[in-house]
Amino acid sequence: MNRTRALFNAMLGNGFSSNDDPNSYYHFADEWRGKKIREVDNEFRHPWDTVKFLTEDLHTCCIGYDGEHCEGDCERRLGWWPILTCQQAQWQIFEFRKEV
Repeated sequence: MNRTRALFNAMLGNGFSSNDDPNSYYHFADEWRGKKIREVDNEFRHPWDTVKFLTEDLHTCCIGYDGEHCEGDCERRLGWWPILTCQQAQWQIFEFRKEV
């Protein structure tokens, strides 16, 4: 959010104006939030190599990993599936104008 505000303010500082709120977010309507991304965008392809890395290999990249985990639940905590639904999707859209 701080980066977004910095970009927003940089645009304002460079002669642009906007009526938008840099603190506002848009997200899917409730009836869409439980849907899989693929249901909303049928061209979406799961990056399976990334999913495999996150669910099977990420835990071995821990700085404390030397063939053994320093925490008993490290593999479980670092092996979660990525979110593949629209529930967490949110974005910010701003309109800027510049008088010429």
